[in-house]
Amino acid sequence: MLRGLSRRVVQSQEVEREHVALELHDHITDALCIILIRLRVMAGNLPVRARASRQEAAVISGLVEEAAENVERISSRLRPSVLGILGLVPALRGANAGFVKRTGLDLKFACGRLPGRVSAAAELALFRILEEVLENVERHAHARHVTVRLEQAGAFLQLTIRDDGVGFDTNRGPIQGQERSAFGLFGLEERATSVAGRVRIKSAPHAGTEVVVRIPLVNAQKAARPGRPDGALRLSSRPARSR
Repeated sequence: MLRGLSRRVVQSQEVEREHVALELHDHITDALCIILIRLRVMAGNLPVRARASRQEAAVISGLVEEAAENVERISSRLRPSVLGILGLVPALRGANAGFVKRTGLDLKFACGRLPGRVSAAAELALFRILEEVLENVERHAHARHVTVRLEQAGAFLQLTIRDDGVGFDTNRGPIQGQERSAFGLFGLEERATSVAGRVRIKSAPHAGTEVVVRIPLVNAQKAARPGRPDGALRLSSRPARSR
């Protein structure tokens, strides 16, 4: 019953995320692009002597362009279309690259051979879990180094994320100022449970945090669904290591 409830909660969250992402893309981004075009036309029609007005129009255009890029970034995070197009491994690489670009932290990503397959729902769960863990690292961990590894572990697909940040005591609960971080990490269990997986969190004060997610590998035919012939997650078959 608990697994079924978790699955329904996660599914409803993803449906709402997709709806919001489409609304942002179809309305807000389009409107900002139109404003940007009209601003540039207006700036081009200003007389050469109106230097201050032309400079102000350029500043406003830059702000609108930045706003449009931010809306698209938010929309992409709400609805990670890269999963369906390229598969899990490229999607994880993209999330890692975005984290490095935002934070400047050292992140190493390793991917072992992945002969098994998991369902598209499990693919999405792993991607979302990585996003949430990296967000916790960015906001709360005060880490300098992060490692991410995706590999097969027996009958499971395993994702391991480690950081060398401040950590917390998992037995005593979050310390003051870290409540959101700890509760956010423990909330990952809901996503894993929705796809028959599990999460193990290992942490200690001043000793960093390790999050291990394990999701059962399933037969591709059992995971099949309309519109995707094999119904399964596409995984890179070559070992890879990248920053």
